[in-house]
Amino acid sequence: MPSDRVAGLRDALAHLEASATDAPCATLDQLARQFTSGDEPLRLTGPATILRELLLVAIDEAGEALGARCTHLLRGEASSADVRDGVAAMSGLLDLLDEVS
Repeated sequence: MPSDRVAGLRDALAHLEASATDAPCATLDQLARQFTSGDEPLRLTGPATILRELLLVAIDEAGEALGARCTHLLRGEASSADVRDGVAAMSGLLDLLDEVS
């Protein structure tokens, strides 16, 4: 996984850990250790259902950020390049979701 997507997935993992009901804590701990392994590029392994949930949370957060960028563009507080960056991030996460699904 490209390193530019890792930050969003770390945030998503923190969200999942905070609301862990479906995923066993040991599985989430294993994923967290993979984020700190220092390997570049990151290669996440784990149950497909957990990886899918992780990506869905990251996609949701990226969607909120993209919406905010669009609002900032409308108000003249951002550029089209800012929005394109958000679209690229979303596209990358969707590609990863397709790989896991």
